[in-house]
Amino acid sequence: MGSYYTKLKKIARHVNMGDDEFCRRFLEGLSSDNQIEVCRMGLSRPIDEIFSFLEEIERYKAELVSDTNPLLQS
Repeated sequence: MGSYYTKLKKIARHVNMGDDEFCRRFLEGLSSDNQIEVCRMGLSRPIDEIFSFLEEIERYKAELVSDTNPLLQS
């Protein structure tokens, strides 16, 4: 997630992309699962907040897969 956001941010700077266009392109490039998560949290939030939220979800999913999630430890 971080790599995608960083690359898009860099491209946006080089082509003088406006905030609305950046947001639209960011959201369009997300996986369908992440698009659903964004809809749940609300599209009116700032893009940096959406990005942080999605990163947290990705981190949680990675922990579930690797069995390092402290919530699942007995």
